[in-house]
Amino acid sequence: MVHAGSLALGDSVVVVEVRDGGVGVGGAVVVLEGGYGEYGVGVTGGDGVVGVRIRPRGVGWVRMYVSGDGYRVYVDSLEVVGGSGLYVSSVVVDDGVGWVGNGDGEVGWGERVGLGIGIRSGSGEVGGVVGRLGVVRGCSLGVVVEIDSVKSDSMVYVGSGCRHPGGIPFVLGVDSGVMGRCLGSMGHDLGCWLWLDVEGWHVRFIGDGGEHVYRCSLDVYGGLVGVSGSGLEVGDSMGVVGGRIWLVGGLGEGDYWDGMDIEVGVGDYVEVYGDSVDYGDVGSEEVVGWYEVGFDSVGVGSGVGVWFEMDMRDSLGSLWRDWVWLGVLDGELVCERVLYSGGGDSVGVYYGVRNVGGCGLVDVVGVLRGLEGLEVLDSVSWYGDIGVGEYGEGDGYLVRYTGDSVRYEVELCDGYGRCWLDTLEVRELGAVSGLEGEVGSDYVELSWESGDSLVESYDVIGMVV
Repeated sequence: MVHAGSLALGDSVVVVEVRDGGVGVGGAVVVLEGGYGEYGVGVTGGDGVVGVRIRPRGVGWVRMYVSGDGYRVYVDSLEVVGGSGLYVSSVVVDDGVGWVGNGDGEVGWGERVGLGIGIRSGSGEVGGVVGRLGVVRGCSLGVVVEIDSVKSDSMVYVGSGCRHPGGIPFVLGVDSGVMGRCLGSMGHDLGCWLWLDVEGWHVRFIGDGGEHVYRCSLDVYGGLVGVSGSGLEVGDSMGVVGGRIWLVGGLGEGDYWDGMDIEVGVGDYVEVYGDSVDYGDVGSEEVVGWYEVGFDSVGVGSGVGVWFEMDMRDSLGSLWRDWVWLGVLDGELVCERVLYSGGGDSVGVYYGVRNVGGCGLVDVVGVLRGLEGLEVLDSVSWYGDIGVGEYGEGDGYLVRYTGDSVRYEVELCDGYGRCWLDTLEVRELGAVSGLEGEVGSDYVELSWESGDSLVESYDVIGMVV
């Protein structure tokens, strides 16, 4: 087995020679797996040699697996060292003093934070570096590709690593493996290239000068903003029906490529304010630039990932690109119990909630609104900060019942503007439709009309015999 012991950050081609007694082994599968989810795969030719493309996203190690019929699996590690250019070396979140956040050092929905992006050079000092941070507003795609009426995944290349999808149809999600255009995406190998960047998804069919027909259909799982053709000629066609996009056409002599560009997104949930930062001269020592990034309080769920694309350009116009992933946390309030105290002209209501989300909530305030059968005497309850997993019931609300059937709603809002709304009903036994009961020495059994959808079940708290 012959291969290099290390590779650089950025787009790389690892050449592997698989030999048995000095003779090349054809058909051996070589897989490279990075520590950030990136990977590359290739198959040796008859001479036992293959070049596997991979784009390591950080320093560390890449695992290599080589397998072939009748041979043991060969496993080795290649060290990833600083590449011949600029790369992102660290990401720091500041959501404390001076920013809108809870100060836990994590990104949360509703926060407006400082994002420190550190960069280094892997090959000497680079002068006059300016960084630009953009949001990759991606979504998932369901893809079907045919070339000359054949669904061959070996002619499909995804992301800068030129990886094959492993079958057709296939699904592409927003991850590091789909970012950036493949090194060979403008060569003369027949195939279909797909990748994602800050402008959206891109599809390119590349020809080899011969006559070929192609067909591609994409199911968009997320927000489809727009789609446009690229390099299409008379006879090529493209269309959109709902969330499905299709492209049909042909390649030939003088027509080496056709494609389309898809603008997609999950909404304007994330925004970079002042996206350009002057880093100055960058060498082996890390230089950190700060960006202001807002994460709108849309409640899309805790841990949802957001990808950023980092462009780094020097004074000579050379460009390097890297990607950063952040999991955005969110708090989530659920009602755990409701307590009542007092009676007559004033009843205290304590609406207890627990934060089951992934980040703490600050300055939580509750408002109770009467809907039926009650007068609200004190509508506001102060909950304050509720950390992850913590319980709070505030300082309570005050109401007066005016009927047997009581309905009200409670709305809780935090300091970032996120709100949770719940509707509750309190009814005397006589307000339940068709209620009948039987009490025995050791049981209580109740029944009511099936049309009364507000009653689902009951619990016996205690019995006095």
